[in-house]
This record gives sequence, C-alpha cells and structure tokens, in this order.
Amino acid sequence: MEQLGPEAISDARAQWRRRQIVDAASRLLERTDFHSMSMQELAKEAGVSVGLIYQYVPSKEDVLLLLFLDILEAYRREVPEAMAGVEDLVERLVAGFRAYSTVMAERRFLTVLGYRESKSLDVAGRRRTQELEVETIELLAATVREGIEAGMFIEVNAELIAYDLVALAQSWALKYWFLHKRFTFESYVTHQLQLFLTAIFTEQGAREYPQYVIGAPITEE
Repeated sequence: MEQLGPEAISDARAQWRRRQIVDAASRLLERTDFHSMSMQELAKEAGVSVGLIYQYVPSKEDVLLLLFLDILEAYRREVPEAMAGVEDLVERLVAGFRAYSTVMAERRFLTVLGYRESKSLDVAGRRRTQELEVETIELLAATVREGIEAGMFIEVNAELIAYDLVALAQSWALKYWFLHKRFTFESYVTHQLQLFLTAIFTEQGAREYPQYVIGAPITEE
C-alpha cells in the first residue's frame, strides 16, 4: 500500500479542518446572525481552539468565503458529473438542472445565506465566487446552444437561459417555506422543467420530448 508523503498528509488534514469549520459554521449560522457570530462561538461549535480556527480562517469574512466555496464546489463537482456521458442534449440539460436543484435542496441554508451575505465578501472573494459560478453555468449555456443548432430550441440567448435555470433551482431554497407545502422536491423540479422547456422548444422539440411539455403527466422519481 502506497504511503502518503508529508505534503499529502498536510493537505488532507487542512481539507478535513476546513470541512469541520464549514459544518460548524453552517450549524451556528442557522441559530444566529452572521454579523453577531464570534470566532469564539465558532471554535466552541467546532470543538477546537480559537487559535486553530484563526490558523485556517483569519477572519469572519474568510469563514463566509469558505461557506460559499463549499456550495460552489458542489456545483462544480456534481453538475458536470450529472451531465457527463448524456448524449441526448435535452436530457443533458435536464440532468444539469436536476443536479443544480439537488445541490440547492441539500444546502438550502447556504443558498439563502449567499443571497443575504454575499455583499460581506471582499472584492477578491466576490470575484472568486463569480468565476466559479460562471464556469459551471457555461455547461448549461453550451447545451442550450447545441439545442438551438439542432433545431430543438428556438433562437434565445443561451447565457440568459442558463442563468434563468439556475434561478429556478435556487427558488426551491429561497421560497422553501411556501413551495414545500405544495410540491415534493421532485414534482417541483419536473413542473419547472415543463414550464421552462415548453417556452423554448421548437415544434420539433415539443414533438420529440412530449414528457417535458406542459400538461404531460408528472410522476415521482
């Protein structure tokens, strides 16, 4: 069995500590406001010393950045994985939207926190999160462009469509208090897909993908 070198062990330990801090901050911020949270409270929640917290996150803004990067890295990891190998372009777009929506559903609190506190990041932090967001959204935009070229979608702005899809995925988290009383997560995703795809399908697209046209039966997966 190959043994890890000192650098690999150090990197693994740092990743584990950051995960520990992210999890503790997520729990703590569900009970208190970000601006009221102290590093001492975070250390107590994480079960470590304040000095150790500062070793990995020098400021509260760095804690916030870690939280945002956690959800953005989840998009970066899970959306491409869901879309990879799906040759059918409409099904690939559907898979990407479902993956985005699932990340949002699993991290509802972080999604809401992102809307509420992103202004608290410094310029470099905002730029970093924006770059990660654009990188993942481009996968959706590229698939929309393929759909236009293939005659499945009408002529639309692919980047705008991609951002609209992400906004719909985020809505489950942002309006969860209302939506979860009326829809299961799966039925919400399917309803949104039908509404959205019906709006951009060409006649050919609607004919070839009737399951994604408004009025098609919706079943739980």
